[in-house]
Amino acid sequence: MYKRQGFQRVALAGAGVFVVALIILFFSLPPSARGDREVNITPWWQTFRQPRFVVFMLAYSAYLFSYNQLYLALPVELKRSGSSEQDLGPLFMLASLLIICLQLPLARVARRIGVGLILPVGFLLLSLSFICVAAFAPLTPPEGWQRLLPAAGMVTLLTLGQMLVVPVGMDLVPRFARDRNLGAHYGALASMGGIAVLVGNFLLGGQLDRALTPSADAAIPWLLLAAFPFCSAIVMAVICRSIKQ
Repeated sequence: MYKRQGFQRVALAGAGVFVVALIILFFSLPPSARGDREVNITPWWQTFRQPRFVVFMLAYSAYLFSYNQLYLALPVELKRSGSSEQDLGPLFMLASLLIICLQLPLARVARRIGVGLILPVGFLLLSLSFICVAAFAPLTPPEGWQRLLPAAGMVTLLTLGQMLVVPVGMDLVPRFARDRNLGAHYGALASMGGIAVLVGNFLLGGQLDRALTPSADAAIPWLLLAAFPFCSAIVMAVICRSIKQ
């Protein structure tokens, strides 16, 4: 009964956080411009006839795969550290609070700096989130709340990375679409992310068993996870440079 009430409280608190986010966004976001501009629609499959956009989709999909590890890999780290599933609630609350407090300011800063720097930095933060856990994975976890520090670092870096990647990444899509079938471009991008989550978790999910107990091999799955967004950071730096040209 106690566990059920604890879960209900965390769930209601999480829902309350997003209600607050809704109110803040409703009064903070500028009104959308309206117009009668003609929309040119081309077949959806032509989005895959743009080599640069296909490369962009593949690189960008590492974001969704990485962020999905909050639900697949994070519980593994909690088990390694001797924590319980009840600690997931506060960690998810941490992610929600970071988004509410920092998303709009970070989005403004990211757009001011530009995609050429922000996208690679965002993906590097995603990579560092896994390296943060990899550094502690071989060690015997400490007693008390300190055992949650690697998990909290992972959640914080993942959340900061996605808050940088998503706004500027979404802003890049119209440049590829050039006002033609913009919805299909966004749909293709989301679909590629879903495929990356499915394939990536299928290929690497079994590796996470090695990270369940502290050992020399426990860092390997985390380093494999870090490799994907790290490669995306390099690809994004090249793509953004070519777009400017």
